[in-house]
Amino acid sequence: MWKKKETRVIFTHPRITLIEDTVRLTDGTETDYVSIEGSAQSVGAIIRNGEGKLLILQEYTWPNDTRIWNFPGGMVNEHESLEDALRREAKEEAGCEIVNLKEIGIMYPYHRRSCEQLHIFTADLAGMAEQELEAEEEITLHWKTASEITKLLNDEKVNNAHTLATWSLYLLHS
Repeated sequence: MWKKKETRVIFTHPRITLIEDTVRLTDGTETDYVSIEGSAQSVGAIIRNGEGKLLILQEYTWPNDTRIWNFPGGMVNEHESLEDALRREAKEEAGCEIVNLKEIGIMYPYHRRSCEQLHIFTADLAGMAEQELEAEEEITLHWKTASEITKLLNDEKVNNAHTLATWSLYLLHS
């Protein structure tokens, strides 16, 4: 097991704080290790509509300067339950009111640099409203069958680790 000797904040921004720990490795060697501060929680979901189609988003992403396929989700705010965070994110990103939330798995999206956990859910669509996007969000909605989403993967159109992991968990639980 590693042992932490010292921690320093090396960068602070409203969305991220980077820390550097001086640690003693299992073999006794000392080194500095950079990570993201905190133990954030995030949520993501595969949302089903009444026709059996699934919601997948196409979202512009910077600094990659490309559009990626992604499922709705985002960060859990302080004092917010996972379910409430998912309802909020689904409404903001996709204008979706959701019900029947079921957690199907947890993953560590940045396992070497963060303690963040991404909680994956399935949910059913209850209604639609306007998206409430943040200024830097450019998101379009696409309702697709499971086979159409699988085709996106087979055609190498999906290259986002979160999306690939979410889809794998969905297939295991569907």
